[in-house]
Amino acid sequence: KHCSPRLWTRRKNYRSLSFVTHSMGGIIFREFVLSCHDQLQPSVPIYSAVLLASPNHGSALASVASCFWKSNSLGDLSSGKDSYINSLNERWVAKFNPETTLLPFLASAGYELHPTHTKIIVENEAATAYASRSLGFPKNHKGIAKPMDKVDCGLYNWVKQNLLRHPHAHRRALRW
Repeated sequence: KHCSPRLWTRRKNYRSLSFVTHSMGGIIFREFVLSCHDQLQPSVPIYSAVLLASPNHGSALASVASCFWKSNSLGDLSSGKDSYINSLNERWVAKFNPETTLLPFLASAGYELHPTHTKIIVENEAATAYASRSLGFPKNHKGIAKPMDKVDCGLYNWVKQNLLRHPHAHRRALRW
């Protein structure tokens, strides 16, 4: 509904957009791309996106948790046949067919290597789906989005590097 390039650029004259998302934010980003990308291109192209621990194929933990708590968000993140996440993935593949289409931006994914309360929240396979580059970090689900200090700069530098990397520098490698 709110895809007007004027809305996104009214404060500054942006030449491109880059996104850093965490968890459900990656799902929202992909919905934004599907809903608004054609209206924004080419006036404000998406340059790059870094998705940190985004459950692109759903989360088994969300499926289990939705049995105990009434939450639309948990149900949306389950990987069931009629789930929102399944619908989003079908629409994503229809628009950006991995056999024939290059993503118009660089998509990178970071994933968690440490459990949160004994469980990995978003599995590697779900976090890295649809990304052209990925890397695991010794963080839990919450920690992957919050570098702690200068010693923790590996994650920060990886995100920064992927945001600044030109999306078409390795066009052939962008097929996913």
